[in-house]
Amino acid sequence: MTTLALHLDDLSFDELSRLAAAAHQPVDAFAASALREAVAAYRDREYLAARAARADEAAFTAVLAKVPDVEPDPQDR
Repeated sequence: MTTLALHLDDLSFDELSRLAAAAHQPVDAFAASALREAVAAYRDREYLAARAARADEAAFTAVLAKVPDVEPDPQDR
């Protein structure tokens, strides 16, 4: 495990402390978890952007054209 020193303004630290207490976690564990979630969100954004760059709108439209234009079954509403 690696140690990371952070300099936070008082307001950010107070908010982090409040959220950690509400989650019944130590501040450092809560901050590490929040950082992991933020990194995952950036990674997901990069992945989705790469997928979107490979998209073929004509192929997508062709697939949608095969879907029948009917009302959904009652259980699907």
